[in-house]
Amino acid sequence: MESSSSEEDSSHDKSRSLHQERADRFRLNFTGMLRRRSLSVEQFCATTQFPRKSVNRWLRRGANRLETQTLTKLSIFFSIDPPSEWFTIDLLRENGPTHVNPIDLQTNPAIARVRQEKPELFYNFTQAEWQEIYSLRGTGGELTTEGVEISAIWIAEKREVRRKFEALLETSKRESLMLIIDAFYKETEIPLQHQNLKSPPFPTVQG
Repeated sequence: MESSSSEEDSSHDKSRSLHQERADRFRLNFTGMLRRRSLSVEQFCATTQFPRKSVNRWLRRGANRLETQTLTKLSIFFSIDPPSEWFTIDLLRENGPTHVNPIDLQTNPAIARVRQEKPELFYNFTQAEWQEIYSLRGTGGELTTEGVEISAIWIAEKREVRRKFEALLETSKRESLMLIIDAFYKETEIPLQHQNLKSPPFPTVQG
């Protein structure tokens, strides 16, 4: 009986510790993301419509879980994917290319140089975005420094447009937005090679 009780206590302590770790990680991530965006609590609440009471609680104690709708909305606003990363990793860490084809790393060396000189161009890059930029090619071969900078900006702009689009889909503007997008799509001739957005719609400068 004593052994069983000790095991239960140990299991309970581990569970409580895990919950606290998740809450602390969320608090640090949330605080850091506000700082990175230079957002005050007032500005954040006004923009997202999150209750001030909830936001203050996140800042003080964190959270080991959030309702799905709340977590989704928060992740869209800060471009965090997957949302579970709020509780598990340091979102403010330098997010380098860890899943890029080694051949692409070798054939686009300018990306590493630009990343070192202008790291702000790659803030919030996901692994999918790292793979995308490393897979791009310039005229005649690898991307130039200018080509890397243009591509990084283009990828970040796409992400920001998606974030705003997904946020608007949750508002009363949804129907109007869908009609506008549908109208533009129908009147625009989109080449097959651009329909999946695998390459930027601009020439890459060589030299």
